[in-house]
Amino acid sequence: MTPIYFPFTYIPEPVARRLKKLFGQVTVYLPVPAAFIPGTMRQLKTEGRINLRVPCPDDGNRLIQALRDFKIWGERHYGDGTSLKEVFSDGFYNQTFTAQIQSDILKQGKTAAPSPDPGFAARLFLTMAQERDAHQYDLEREMTLSTDAERDLFARMNGQEKTPDSSVEQIKTGDYGTVMTAARLSAWSHLFYKDAPESCFLVTNSRAAVEQMMEPFSDIRQLTVFEEISCELSNPERAELAQYMAELRHAPDPEADAVAIPSFKAARTGGRIRLSLFLLPHAGPAEIFAVLSHSGGAGHTGISNPFNTVIALCEL
Repeated sequence: MTPIYFPFTYIPEPVARRLKKLFGQVTVYLPVPAAFIPGTMRQLKTEGRINLRVPCPDDGNRLIQALRDFKIWGERHYGDGTSLKEVFSDGFYNQTFTAQIQSDILKQGKTAAPSPDPGFAARLFLTMAQERDAHQYDLEREMTLSTDAERDLFARMNGQEKTPDSSVEQIKTGDYGTVMTAARLSAWSHLFYKDAPESCFLVTNSRAAVEQMMEPFSDIRQLTVFEEISCELSNPERAELAQYMAELRHAPDPEADAVAIPSFKAARTGGRIRLSLFLLPHAGPAEIFAVLSHSGGAGHTGISNPFNTVIALCEL
């Protein structure tokens, strides 16, 4: 099954490296063509650690222009066009904001109101969120490097050897999903619905995203927690984990509880990960999109799809 990273269109380098060791190449959706991706993700793609997909490749230039106009709009209304933090706090999808963005930006000077385009608005939001997340990771990386430099200086002052350089995987990243969680899920579901492979599972390092999904999908349940396992599983262990997740996808609910759970030894040193597996019964991309984007019914019926969706929460 294909691992799909959600609900983000930016993946920090240490997260990508560890998920590659655990699941193989992870797919990351992009809201705009690959020419606009952050440099670190471009390198991760070149190294084969992630697979980048652009479900809506046709109007990238229009979206980038809208993003530029939006930043000007943000400067005019909020006085801070660099982070637009206040805009995020106000909420991209509230009615007042939507009316303003349509009036000031999307109609681009035309007298007639633009036709509703929720997919375009979702991708505009995801592009903004991608920029914010990339900036946040840069801050976290700089903080780690600064801490390392201070530790090395202290060691030299005390006649000690220089401490080993921290690898990229040691950089601690926060839960970016705590910012506008519901809006992220709603926007991301547009990309997932357009491009989901036939057999896949969802993977995230955001507990906030999983907990938010539990609100509209009340039948999501946690099946298994692998405490402090190594992200560098052996090939047989990785195959065993993949087989277990494939069986969960096909198991009739509640028979998923009877699927044999693999056993992995706890990691003794670095590279540890807490892996929690959740099951969303009888739901696939169409059902997930209908609920998260509010384009379908008010809730999940639980009878639309013969397969389940497996959600892997990887807390690094």
